[in-house]
Amino acid sequence: ALIGRRPSPYEQVWSAEKMGTGKTKPKKRAHAKVKKYKKRHQTSRRRMDIDQIQDQLRKDEGEGPKQLEIDEDLPGQGQFYCRPCARHFISKAVYLAHCKSRPHKRRLKDIAQKQYTQAEADLGAGMTREVLPSARELRGQVAAGGETMDTADGA
Repeated sequence: ALIGRRPSPYEQVWSAEKMGTGKTKPKKRAHAKVKKYKKRHQTSRRRMDIDQIQDQLRKDEGEGPKQLEIDEDLPGQGQFYCRPCARHFISKAVYLAHCKSRPHKRRLKDIAQKQYTQAEADLGAGMTREVLPSARELRGQVAAGGETMDTADGA
């Protein structure tokens, strides 16, 4: 079929030595479903949780305003820090613009709410604690009532 005319690009037969020598692009979203890559991406720049920020603000409450130390590794040398959002900013103008933003105001609302305790979390999960009377109290009740343990149970 190729005798006497020039082959079209679709009809060309590629030799094995020519294939694979050009630049290749990585496949898009190649690691999208790989668990270790997702976990690393989610936790690499994780912000502080609201309860952690509430603890920090409560601890700093009695100290009053304090001068931040100069740290060359942080944006703006660590001088422009928003405590409720736990973020550093590059300049005073950017910090003031952040203070007027919706995410900052939302974070202030979240921090103003009552902080959850571990006991409340356990109750929400259905993990109640049954408080039983001590053995000493039971013995005192039995001695005062004159009943034995067997008769109190109805057995």
